[in-house]
Amino acid sequence: MSGFRAVGFFLLIMVTACHQLALPYPLTQPSVEAVAIPSPSPEVLKQLPATWTPQGEGVPAQQDTPSPVGETDFSVWVLNEDDHAILRIGYQSQKIEHKIVINGTPLDVAVDEHAIWVIEGVDESRSNILRIDRHTNVVVASIPIIYGAALSLTTGEGAVWVGIAEPTSLHETSGGIEYAQSGGVVRIDAQTNQITHYIKTGAVAAEVVYYQRALWVLEWMFLYSYVDRIDLASRDFVIRSLPETPDMDEYLHQFGHIALNHAGIWATPLEDNTEFIYRMNAEDGKIESFIQVGGSAADILATEDSVWVALRSGTVLRIEPSTEQITEAIKAGGRLSNLYLNRDVLWALSRMDAQVYSIDLTNRSVSEGVMTGNVPKPRLTPSPTPPPLDAGDTPWHPCSSGYESKMRVGMQAMVNPDPPLANRVRDDAGRQATVIGQIEPGEIVEILAGPLCADNWVWWKVKSVDTGLSGWTAEGDGSNYWLVPVQ
Repeated sequence: MSGFRAVGFFLLIMVTACHQLALPYPLTQPSVEAVAIPSPSPEVLKQLPATWTPQGEGVPAQQDTPSPVGETDFSVWVLNEDDHAILRIGYQSQKIEHKIVINGTPLDVAVDEHAIWVIEGVDESRSNILRIDRHTNVVVASIPIIYGAALSLTTGEGAVWVGIAEPTSLHETSGGIEYAQSGGVVRIDAQTNQITHYIKTGAVAAEVVYYQRALWVLEWMFLYSYVDRIDLASRDFVIRSLPETPDMDEYLHQFGHIALNHAGIWATPLEDNTEFIYRMNAEDGKIESFIQVGGSAADILATEDSVWVALRSGTVLRIEPSTEQITEAIKAGGRLSNLYLNRDVLWALSRMDAQVYSIDLTNRSVSEGVMTGNVPKPRLTPSPTPPPLDAGDTPWHPCSSGYESKMRVGMQAMVNPDPPLANRVRDDAGRQATVIGQIEPGEIVEILAGPLCADNWVWWKVKSVDTGLSGWTAEGDGSNYWLVPVQ
């Protein structure tokens, strides 16, 4: 999502050894509240903080004349998080045709026949949903989300659906303090811009997908993930968890993204060191196939006749749904992160390279790529030599523009339990790197390598003593230390 510190997502990545894992909970799905909760009153909404709230005709966009959307429009809206920018890329022009800069961080985008909808992350727990008029390219509404952090969104049935991660909750048990996080789905009326319902889910609603009059919700739990189906044919919004009667196998997988077609639910693994995707039965959620794709899958998109997979290596694959065979491998470029489809044009975005490529599906031609703005700054290897281990927690400056560090290689550190928030673990140093898991408050880690400097933060490669999870995590943000030395 963004570069913010984790707010308690339980995203521990499973490895092969997990097949021998004794799970500390029964094989049942968490309970959910299949109740539509009315939204706050307009008076309450007016009191909610937002980075800015457009009035009247909207906030003037920072570009030239409006671009109407016609039947031959194959453009795409993409995001550049570092530049805080929402961008319209033209297919014929192969350039940025419109740019909107916002105060917060753009996190996800969805398009319907009337508008472009964007999640604007304000901080760890607050988000806005921005509405951009599709014909004038102007932001005309900013809708505060009060239930938690917005993670994903989609459109369907005259509404915008937003997946939510609620704030971390603490529960005192006989074994000590337990941390938990649930979520839900917000329904926004696409005509009035009003929040009409909040549907509680049993876990973090990491991704929402609309397909065949239903909302499919990818939910993340502590060690696994599963899919919920919400029937939209009625306003009861009944939640059906898939699988309804899971076995051990379903608890050994974390899904990163999902897509649907007549063949079932297709999913990428959350971890980036695997080279397969999943196909699940849409009726019961059971995993039916592991399809080798020869690389790490970053995103997935499905139509009725094709499944498209973006590999982080820069290749886009087409899979035939009926045979599960790879029929095409199209080299786009960059380290791909997202796929978008507009009629006969497939767009592949590389957030790491700040570049987007168009693939014409009528002739399979690939564009040279359009820059979306500034490329994320490369990390700098610090030159100062860290103090010796016997120097204790004596602060030192590993990065010229960063804060003081209390760490050095060989030490043990603990995730600061005050406040009780988890630290994200990434596959590389920097807030644009892929999240591969998290370490919980009070969890002990070994400092393996570092430090590296990125985004004005100090990053260390760590390994959890409890779980063995290994990757890069930030020591703090300059105001707070998230890793503290173990005394």
